Amino acid sequence: MLFDSYFSFFIFVLKLAAVQLGPTIIHLAFFKQHLIKEEKVDMQFKGLATAKNHIVVWSGKQIRVFEMIVNQASDSLDDKILREDKGNFSCSAFNCAIYEQNIYTLEPLKVNVRTFQGTIKQVIQFTENEGDPFISSVNGSFMAVATTQGVVKVYDLSRRYFFRFFHELLDFFGSIAKES
Repeated sequence: MLFDSYFSFFIFVLKLAAVQLGPTIIHLAFFKQHLIKEEKVDMQFKGLATAKNHIVVWSGKQIRVFEMIVNQASDSLDDKILREDKGNFSCSAFNCAIYEQNIYTLEPLKVNVRTFQGTIKQVIQFTENEGDPFISSVNGSFMAVATTQGVVKVYDLSRRYFFRFFHELLDFFGSIAKES
């Protein structure tokens, strides 16, 4: 398959940047350590998210979680950045986000809060009028979730029970979501 048939993802969080270079390839940059490495994932994925030294990739059917460990003592570049599998589970999420030790999977009418192994810890429900959550963004301890009906909700993830900080209906956003 040609790469241009896939939507390329990139993300930069704190000191780690990740760019999807192909259906199974991630380009990683660790800015603090001045290290760059390309990683091949054993599944085709359509999205990725990072937090600190963790990377989540998803295909719409499967989710994989990796921890990237920087070993400055090694002389070999291949041994300086080590990948450790932290989780692998089936899930039909549209999109994912990661914060600390939780993965947020955007699924029909809900966002599931999961462990790295896929166990559901909490569910954030959406009504049919609000639509399906389809895109999210984490900044600091806040997560914004946008739905197919143009609703944007912002949650404070640092609390044990998520506090909805903001809820707004955006007409122009809903029309964009319906076209994609």
